[in-house]
Amino acid sequence: MSTSANNEDGEHGFQIAPMVDIVFVLLLFFMTYQTVKEKYVEATPSGRDKSELGPPIAPITVEISADDTVTVNGKIVAVPSDHQFAELSRWLDGIRSTTTKDEPFILRASDQTRHERFVRVLATLNKAGFKRVSFS
Repeated sequence: MSTSANNEDGEHGFQIAPMVDIVFVLLLFFMTYQTVKEKYVEATPSGRDKSELGPPIAPITVEISADDTVTVNGKIVAVPSDHQFAELSRWLDGIRSTTTKDEPFILRASDQTRHERFVRVLATLNKAGFKRVSFS
């Protein structure tokens, strides 16, 4: 086979065309990425202005101890003998009447907590209309 007259050993030297292609693709990638990044950084979850959102809502912590005592933010609302959760229900109704926001709850239980107690507290939260409950 015939090779170039300049190189008799078969080497073709440094090819600049593939390097230009790679640089061009990287340039396009970073320009697109920057445009998408700016678009999504400015977006708010509900489409409202950031000033309308206000401060984030602090979650309400409901804890069930090993002896089945239920506390809300450190205040005892149900003792182990209380199976109807009357105090907890009254407290939840008070929260529901003072706010229109969907309050977030964190439900924590001890390792020794009975499953029945946990489910009853969760059902009480659900009955009061609170749907944003996470477990810890």
